[in-house]
Amino acid sequence: MRAFDVEDCSSVAHQVVEMVAERLTETQTRIGELVALAAQLQAVSARLAAAPTAGACGVDCPCATAAPVPLADRRTFVPLTRGPAMEGEAAVPIACSLDAGAVPDRVSQWQALVRRATSREPVSGGMALTFPASADLAAEVTRLAVAEQDCCSFFTFTVRLTTGKIRLEVQAPADAAAVVAAMFGTAA
Repeated sequence: MRAFDVEDCSSVAHQVVEMVAERLTETQTRIGELVALAAQLQAVSARLAAAPTAGACGVDCPCATAAPVPLADRRTFVPLTRGPAMEGEAAVPIACSLDAGAVPDRVSQWQALVRRATSREPVSGGMALTFPASADLAAEVTRLAVAEQDCCSFFTFTVRLTTGKIRLEVQAPADAAAVVAAMFGTAA
C-alpha cells in the first residue's frame, strides 16, 4: 500500500509483475516436485500391492523395505488424469512415464525455454509460444518436444519455422488443460 501512495503506477506495476513471475516460477517448480513425488508414491503403492497376502512379513517383504525396485528403464507411469475417449477410440491416458528423479530437471528445462518466448497465445486445446529464429533455439525446442512426447504422449507438439520466428504449439486433451497451463503458461 505504501508503494501505491508514493510511487507512480508503472513502478508499482513493474514490482507486482516481478513478484508474480517469481511466484509462478516457484509454483511451477513445486508442480515438478509434486509430480516426482507422485511417481515415487505410485511405485511404492505398486510394490505394496504385489505383497503376499498371507503370512508374516519377511526380509524380502515390500512392507519391510522403503525403497521401491525401479523398473528396468527407470520409468514410472504416473497417471495425472484420464482424458475422455474420442468416438471409436480408447481413452487417452493423461500420464507421465518420466523417471521420477528426472521430473524436476525436465520442468526446469521447460521453464528456461518458456522464459525465452517472445509471445504466447491460446490455440485450440493448448498454447502457442513464439521464439526468435535461431538454429540453436530451434534445436532446443525440438529436442524438448521430442523428449516430452516420449514420456507424456498425451501432448501434441507442432514446431513451425518461418522467417524470423519459431512457433511451438502445444496441445492436449481438455482434461490436461491444467498441465498445459502449469508447464507452458497462459496467454499474457
